[in-house]
Amino acid sequence: MLLLEPRRDDFEAVARDFLSRMPASATLGLVLRAFGPGTSEIEMPVAAALTFDGAHVQGGLVGALLDIAGGAAALTLTPEEQTIRTLGFETHHLGPAGGERLVARGTVIKPGRNQALSRVDIHAVDGKRESLCATGLVTSCWVSLPA
Repeated sequence: MLLLEPRRDDFEAVARDFLSRMPASATLGLVLRAFGPGTSEIEMPVAAALTFDGAHVQGGLVGALLDIAGGAAALTLTPEEQTIRTLGFETHHLGPAGGERLVARGTVIKPGRNQALSRVDIHAVDGKRESLCATGLVTSCWVSLPA
C-alpha cells in the first residue's frame, strides 16, 4: 500500500471547504464521510430525482460521483495556494446503482509533482449489503487558486 504525505496540515479542511462550495455537491446530496492523505469517502443518497427509473441512479451521475471522489482524494495532496482540476476520468459500470445510497471511495494510486491519478470504487448500499456497482480512474492536476 502506498503511504502518502500531505503537503499541508489543513488538507482535510481544504477538501471539505472546496466540496461544500461546489454547487453539484448540494444538487447530488453528497455527504462527505472521510478524508485522509490521498483518500476520500463520499456518500450520495439514491433519490428518485437522480434515477432513470425511480430506483437506479443514472449512469452519468454515477460518473459525476466518481469524478468528485477521485478529485477529492487528489485535493488532499495539493500544495499551499493550489487546488485541482479534472484532466479526465473513466467510469466502468459493473452493476445496478440502486439501494439506499452510493458510497464512493477514492484513493490516489500515483501521485506526481503536478497531478495525481486516483482509483475510485463505488458501492451500492442497501441496508448492510454493499455491492460494487462502478469503478474507474480520475486524473487531476494542480492549478493555482484564483487571486
